Amino acid sequence: MDYCKFLRDAQAFGLLVDELAIDEQIHRVPTQEKPRAKNGWYIGFPNSGAVLVGDWATGGQLFITGSRSKRLTEAEKRTLQQVMAKEAALRQQHQLEAAKRARALYGKATPATYHPYLERKAVVAVAGMRVLGETLVIPMFDAINSDIITSLQFIDADGSKRFLSKGRISQSCFPIGLRAQTENNTIYIAEGVATAISVHLLTGSAVIAAFNATNLTAVARIVKHMMPAAEIIIAADDDASTQHRMGINPGKHHATKAAKAVGGKVTLPPFSRSQRRDGLTDWNDYWCFLQRQQGGHYAKGK
Repeated sequence: MDYCKFLRDAQAFGLLVDELAIDEQIHRVPTQEKPRAKNGWYIGFPNSGAVLVGDWATGGQLFITGSRSKRLTEAEKRTLQQVMAKEAALRQQHQLEAAKRARALYGKATPATYHPYLERKAVVAVAGMRVLGETLVIPMFDAINSDIITSLQFIDADGSKRFLSKGRISQSCFPIGLRAQTENNTIYIAEGVATAISVHLLTGSAVIAAFNATNLTAVARIVKHMMPAAEIIIAADDDASTQHRMGINPGKHHATKAAKAVGGKVTLPPFSRSQRRDGLTDWNDYWCFLQRQQGGHYAKGK
């Protein structure tokens, strides 16, 4: 059993771990994306020399073996099924409780007309946004049933973001301009809310915020299923600096994956090489650049 390989692959998947316990028990751990939460998990099987890792927030999983020929024993398969069934039931219960808390908190919040974060991003408040104290509150709707709030995202004035504890992110989204759109058949899907608003201001089309890159494919599949005639365009983040450091561009990678899943397209912000070196990555960065260039009067849909 190649323990070092298991550890390297688990870390490459996104788990923040320094060691792995190979004991047929599920272990919850932080992830690179959410280091303050324990959305990551793994379970190791000593007899077959295999580890299954995953991320509750994204739904992603990876089966790691020391050899391609390795398979779980029948006993290990039964253990895995039992553990996963128990965890799935517990996670669903936590998500239902979080959704109930989300609806209660959202009900206490007031409609947003202004927030420092939105001002800094040079975008306006859109329908559905609320404020609770000094915090901007973004409702996270079920992508299949947009009347159901699954969780909340909180954004502080300094741009700090956090999700409601144990709330569901996978297949959750925040639509912008979708119900008002009648003739335009194009729907954009972006990662963050400010980015999604920026794309809406740039194009005049409906945009759906998926909240993170790993949720793009799940949301895109649901949109395609519910609106098969729609042209889906993924407004990708261009994580050039991450690519330079780690050899992978998560924004482009997940956007391309989502587009392929639904026969859609990918659009990247047209940054120059120097702008990428300066750290500009997403469509909100491009929107802010245009605002400065046009003196703050860039027309919607131009």
